[in-house]
Amino acid sequence: MNPERNRLPLTSSLINAGFSILVKGRKGQLDIEKLKQAAIKKTGLQDFGDPYFEEGLERLITLGNADTNLNNIGKLLLKSSLEHNLSNRLLFCNELKKNDTPAETRQRSPIIVTGIPRSGTTFLHRLILQDEGNYGTPLWEMLRPINKEGKNDRRKLKARLEWSASNFIKGNINHIHYTSHREPEECIYLFGITFNALLYYIQFPLYPYIDWYLQADRNKKYREYADYLRILQSFHPGKRLVMKSPEHFGSVREIRKVLPNALILQIHRDPLTCFLSMNSMLYHIHKSASRYSDKKRLALTNMKLFEHELARNKAFRREAGPGVIDVFYEDLVADPFAVLKDVYAKAGLDFSEAFSEAVQNYAKANPKDKFGAHQYDAADFGLNENEIRDKLDPLSIGQDTFE
Repeated sequence: MNPERNRLPLTSSLINAGFSILVKGRKGQLDIEKLKQAAIKKTGLQDFGDPYFEEGLERLITLGNADTNLNNIGKLLLKSSLEHNLSNRLLFCNELKKNDTPAETRQRSPIIVTGIPRSGTTFLHRLILQDEGNYGTPLWEMLRPINKEGKNDRRKLKARLEWSASNFIKGNINHIHYTSHREPEECIYLFGITFNALLYYIQFPLYPYIDWYLQADRNKKYREYADYLRILQSFHPGKRLVMKSPEHFGSVREIRKVLPNALILQIHRDPLTCFLSMNSMLYHIHKSASRYSDKKRLALTNMKLFEHELARNKAFRREAGPGVIDVFYEDLVADPFAVLKDVYAKAGLDFSEAFSEAVQNYAKANPKDKFGAHQYDAADFGLNENEIRDKLDPLSIGQDTFE
């Protein structure tokens, strides 16, 4: 299967052509010191904390400079993403120095939802957030968790404008993954400051980044994740944080180390369906940032990611035994009320009448394919279903695994 030239919508094509002037005006390639200086100028801060993050940042810079497939939009968005997350890192390190959250607040146990990509984590996450005692971080806050000290808080406005511009360039993919700057979003964005994050692969077709990501140490990035949650908890006292991301799926061991009291919910779905859906989603996201789409390479990279994370998760789950509550997608779709009631019973949480009613109302108001059906097929990516199942099925967890 040969790469195919991406045909951008007229508006995106005009934007891409216009961005060529800005790209030519950059005077050189991405440079770590220039990116750092831009973040320092933007925030007025200078302490980036533990320099471990530079390994991932340098990897992204190297790939971004070498990748001839990124179009002008992609090049500028990559530069903007790296600068943005360096700025967030400066704000994060500064907040850590002065955040004096009381111990009882620091120790509040969050709920963390995970599963392989496209397994239904968003539906489960938003159902749990119908409990008024829980807090789901909206996209605008995920993009900028900490406001610059002494500045008016315009994070919501910035996120709304950025998200509108992003949808204008990329086109509407609500039928694949509905997102709004006001809606609770997954915490994949919090890992941006570590530069050891799936976020960068999801945004850009930098396939070799996955090779580095899968072998990189995850301990320091999860220690910083735990610190981020402590900061967010201090901003929302009295609420229980509910976080979610497929990024956690292969890192349950690391979560347990830094958040031993966290309630982890793991959703399971047919890995073939998840894999094909992931291929389709990334194909649509990557198109706007690249000249060509290599569907076969995309699928093989996703296969590498799925195999590694499934194996990592299964190994830990067999070693650790109980401690994670398992949810099965088919059960959740068939009867969300019963599944949530069972989850709360196992977790020792109060399943109130108000929550019960809210769960049922949300499920009715948000049926599957509410924004349109998402179609995908193995043949679209040069694979067949049997070879996918041969690789992924043995690594997945079935309902009888822990019985």
